[in-house]
Amino acid sequence: MHANSLIAYYDERKKFNKREKLVYGQLAFGGAQTDRQIKDAVFHVNGDMNLVRPRVSDLIKRGWIIEVGKTKDTVTGKAVRIVKAVSPEERVTGQLDLAI
Repeated sequence: MHANSLIAYYDERKKFNKREKLVYGQLAFGGAQTDRQIKDAVFHVNGDMNLVRPRVSDLIKRGWIIEVGKTKDTVTGKAVRIVKAVSPEERVTGQLDLAI
């Protein structure tokens, strides 16, 4: 990857708010997860899902994370999204790895 691409990537990441940094960081280092898994890891079991869901949706809209599948939520039993962080290489090349 070209150095200028990495510089641009890290410059854009600096624009994240605090919760976006926490959510993106959890996905970047923890792999693909559901919103609840992110919430439990970052804000613990007693955290509110509204600390995570809006940030996940915003990061999806801005191309920093992508949906890679669905699974059954362990608490509600409903179908929920699985998301993963988009790597610097994927952002530059536009070739996304949709594998979980």
